[in-house]
Amino acid sequence: LWYKRDGSNTTLSCTYRKQSNSGGGGGAGDIWVTEITVTPGEKLNFTIGNGGAGASVYGANGSNGGETSISRANGAKIVWTGGGKGGKYTSNTDTNSINNTYGVGAWGTSGGTSSLNWIGVTYLPQSERNGGIARTATGGAGGGKGGNSNTMNGTILNGGSAPGPHTNGSSPCNTCYGAGGSGGGGVTQEGRLPGLGGNGANGYIYLEWGKTNGGGGASGQIITENIIFVMPRDVIQITVGKGGQAKPITNSGEGKYGQKGNSGADSYITLQAENNKIMARAKGGEGGYPGDTNPGKGGNYNNTLKYSQKGEDATSTRGGIGASTETLLPLLEELTGKGIGVGGCGGNMSGSTLTCANPASNGIGKQGNLAGAGGGGGAVTNNTANPGGNGADGMVIIEFKTIPRG
Repeated sequence: LWYKRDGSNTTLSCTYRKQSNSGGGGGAGDIWVTEITVTPGEKLNFTIGNGGAGASVYGANGSNGGETSISRANGAKIVWTGGGKGGKYTSNTDTNSINNTYGVGAWGTSGGTSSLNWIGVTYLPQSERNGGIARTATGGAGGGKGGNSNTMNGTILNGGSAPGPHTNGSSPCNTCYGAGGSGGGGVTQEGRLPGLGGNGANGYIYLEWGKTNGGGGASGQIITENIIFVMPRDVIQITVGKGGQAKPITNSGEGKYGQKGNSGADSYITLQAENNKIMARAKGGEGGYPGDTNPGKGGNYNNTLKYSQKGEDATSTRGGIGASTETLLPLLEELTGKGIGVGGCGGNMSGSTLTCANPASNGIGKQGNLAGAGGGGGAVTNNTANPGGNGADGMVIIEFKTIPRG
């Protein structure tokens, strides 16, 4: 309250402090998971919305959070998501006024490219994103808490905690992106000051290159050598090639990347009497290719290696299936039982009707099932790059026939 003495220019001020309501908490920003199509060489603009500022004077509303967006070089927005609303202050003590003080958490305020939630995470409902309501002096005058948000993988990011009376509201942690700040505490004791509201957290954009799943490995060669002549006491050496091993995920500091799978080793037969001459050789299958901006190709995708089944290409949702050898030599099934020579399933493949080996819902590619079958390609799941499966070791089948001397 301001007073002016009569007949002079001197003024004096008097601060009148009384019991008051607290402020409502700020709401959290919206969450939007989608895929966007870009052109190689294209430049995009990324705009991070600022967190809404808490009031800098007593008895005022907090500011709304800013919009976060991705736009093309010409300014056209591709996708955007809204910030949460600021918490409010009211001097009214009726229930309707107090219940209207929370900052509304943004929900359904995003737009542009349609939502494609490929990670399958369920995010917090509207009620959890809203800020907490204010309290009257008789109700304790504690400030409303800030609305909660989520990380991309669903971890809860807490808003600012609710303060007591005569206390400033708090801001979320620096990495609690999109969460709301809490409202300032009110006054329960005359002569005390209220608190100011906390700031909301800034927004963020998480980028993950899509279509990064790996292709399945090719099968080893299936060859049939009709006749190898040997004499009594001749020594035959058989070498069974080891299946190609999956390579680990690399971390370059800028991101994690899959690597092309190792090719399998050759299987061959040598004859000691012929100075260990190789009488028959079947080459190991080529490893699958990692994804980049496109899904990874399967090993031997261009059919460079004859008599080798090519691995399946990856898709945008799963790794490619490893190639099977049973399709090249049905005799395998007759000799060793059903399922032998079946390629490993790609990552993110599960279900009882699948014909690939070892299906499971995780992103790791699965090993081929014996007889030179290829391993499945790894897949990205829960923001994690997963390795592919190993190829199966080779197999040599020998059938003896005695030729009488004549």
